[in-house]
Formats: sequence, C-alpha cells, structure tokens
Amino acid sequence: MKRKFGLDLIRALAVIFVVSVHYCINTGFYRMDIKNALYTPMIILRTLFLTCVPLFLLLTGYLKRNKKLSIKYYSGINKVIESYLIISIICIFFNKFYLHMHLGKIKTILSIFNFTADQYSWYIEMYIGLFLIIPFLNILYNNIESRKQKRLLLMTLLFITSIPSMLNAVKFRDVNLKLLPNWWNPIYPILYYYIGCYINEYNIKIKKSKLITTIIITLLVTCICNYILIQLDIFKWSFYYANIITVTLSVSIFLLLYDINLN
Repeated sequence: MKRKFGLDLIRALAVIFVVSVHYCINTGFYRMDIKNALYTPMIILRTLFLTCVPLFLLLTGYLKRNKKLSIKYYSGINKVIESYLIISIICIFFNKFYLHMHLGKIKTILSIFNFTADQYSWYIEMYIGLFLIIPFLNILYNNIESRKQKRLLLMTLLFITSIPSMLNAVKFRDVNLKLLPNWWNPIYPILYYYIGCYINEYNIKIKKSKLITTIIITLLVTCICNYILIQLDIFKWSFYYANIITVTLSVSIFLLLYDINLN
C-alpha cells in the first residue's frame, strides 16, 4: 500500500493523545471534585484524548485487512517485540537507578515476560494477541457476503462492547445500574479493527464539515452529561476506550484525517 499522509497524521495525533490521557491520570484529575464549569475544558480534552488507543486500532484494521496466514506475516511481530524489549530494559534501569527499586534478578527478568517492567505495556500485551488472530479475523470478514451483513457485524460488536459500558457507568444510590450485560466489553479491539477494515474496503467518505460538527457536538454533550451526573454523585470515571462516545469520536477523527493528501 502506498504511504498516505493522512494515516501518518493520525499516528502522530494518537501518540500525542497517549501522552495527554496519562497526564490526566497522573495529575489526579479523576480524584477532583468537579464543582463548576471551570473544569469543562479538561473534561472535553480528556474525552478527546481517550481516542488514542482506538485510533491505533482503526489504523491496524485499515492497513491489515488483506493480511493472510503465512510465516512472512507472523515474522512481522518481531518489530513489536524488539521495541517492547528495548523499552522494558530502559524502564528497568530507570526503576533501579532513579527510583531505587530493587526487585532481584529473577523478578526483574520475569517482569519482562509478564509485562510489568513497563507499567503501561498492557497495549503491547493486547496487540500481540490481536496480531496473531488478524489473519483469522480477515478470513471471517472477507468471506461475509454483503456490505449489509458487514454492517450488521459492526452493529453487533458495538452493542455487546460499547453500549453496555456507557449505560453501566451510571450509579443510583451507590448501586451500579447494570442495565445490559457487559461480559464482552474487553473484545472492543476487534470492533475497532473491523471498523478500520470496513473504512478501507468501502473507502468511506463523509463531508469534513459534518465530521467536525459531529466531533464538537459529541464533546459538548459528553461534557454536559458528565457534569450533571457528577453533580448528582451518580457517575464515576469508569469507562474508557469501549463506549459509544469514544467510538463516535474515534471514527469521526479517523474519517476526518485519513484521506488528507498534501503530496
């Protein structure tokens, strides 16, 4: 596939959002009392930053839709593992010489294999599994007969992963209102992967003005809802990458940028 500027732009934005969303965590924002509208910009930005992981997963689906089962394909995981090992070693040295953490040789070695050397390496752990099943996901997707059936697949995945996590985040008198079963919530990477496949196959085009409007409205509605629920003390910062708001924002941002061409 010819390199596309729009896809590189999405990568760069996603990297910035990864750093930014962890800024929200490490400043203690989630423990603050949201008492007035002064927190509005931070709520909006936090919601926007949460598209970081979905954007990477959408890119994966867009770029790997036609990958087939082969030794050549699986050898591609080496780049991911090499990057992970380098970062893990850097983190180990940082923890030992700067934070003065002493785990011992055995625990230090094990921390690489159990993905604790770098405390944010859960994505690599998830991505390795996703990478391994991509050829099989493609067999399923590419053998679905019609566009309508593929849309039904996306809607089904959306229903079992993203809608429950949104509704179940609401609390009433300290009781979680579990209105829908959310057992399948953790498979949201497959939802984003297939959306990326769908965009790639059908070259989805939506007017930029409509996408920008959708992003703005979604952010404002989310901010208003969050603020009201927090004031009523029936809301907690409990949902992240798998909810209808994040899906809407992520797909809108992807469609806004992926076909930009600056030659």
